[in-house]
Amino acid sequence: MRKIEIEITEEQYILLNKEIENGTLINIEEETNSGFNINLVSIEGGISWLEFGMQSKIDIGEVNWTLS
Repeated sequence: MRKIEIEITEEQYILLNKEIENGTLINIEEETNSGFNINLVSIEGGISWLEFGMQSKIDIGEVNWTLS
């Protein structure tokens, strides 16, 4: 099976976990199931970043990734 690997910083990891936790709490309070999405955006020149959406869309910042 092939893999997409995305490298994130410790700060980005903490931010993602915080957003998932906060979104989950909102879902529990409102009795909804919104789920979430992670969008890898890459443009020419090797510039890539992650966007995360659950209750709202936030920019996680620049990342490195590989396809293997």
